[in-house]
Amino acid sequence: DITNRFGNFLPFENVLIVGCGNGWLERQLYDMNIGIHFDAFDISDRYLKEAESKKETRSITYFIDDINNLKLKSGKKYDAIFNFAILHHATEIDNAMKKLSECLKPNGLIFNEEYVGPARNQYSDEQLKMMLDVMSDLPERFRSKHLLRPPLANFRIEPSEAIHSDLVISTFKKYFDIVYERNMNGGIAYQILWNNIEPFKNSQDPDAEKWLEYILENDFNLTASCKVPVLFWYGVGKPKIK
Repeated sequence: DITNRFGNFLPFENVLIVGCGNGWLERQLYDMNIGIHFDAFDISDRYLKEAESKKETRSITYFIDDINNLKLKSGKKYDAIFNFAILHHATEIDNAMKKLSECLKPNGLIFNEEYVGPARNQYSDEQLKMMLDVMSDLPERFRSKHLLRPPLANFRIEPSEAIHSDLVISTFKKYFDIVYERNMNGGIAYQILWNNIEPFKNSQDPDAEKWLEYILENDFNLTASCKVPVLFWYGVGKPKIK
């Protein structure tokens, strides 16, 4: 989508990667000539060391920072920012969006792919029933063995998981004007397929393809009719002019 829709911006001179993990995203974007130089941060020193070891000759600078307490300096430095599913971990989501907007050039772009569903994945009873109705139609071997609405106790392990996911889009629109956005649905398929992909991977199994298509068709139709919320969102924005 970047090369097709935003090709006239490429390559971005200076790019920031939010929550880079082991560095896979900036390596891929660099190799695609999306950007010339990348800055990338993560809270994990272990991940940063792994990313550093894999960057080879690519122009990437790593530093430690925390999306929940960003220390990014203000200044219109970046031509592009990439966030791949990190902002739904932000406990101080307003502050995070504000800091990111302040370090993006006026004509810069921020790219997001995010989980934007109910906080803590606490789906409504109505949505849960529709998930269960779809899953009950599947043969036993394709059904998830996991609870489709995770218990709140599960979030003790990762307390920032989806903490304010329901505020991602509204907060984003507070600091950025939307250039392009696309809903990626998920209200049915996500939880049924979460950690349950293996049964559908056999390309020689016609039932695997049939029932995967059944899940995705219900996901699309129930989202289009607004019976289930959008759980995943791709959005591109530019800083609001003050």
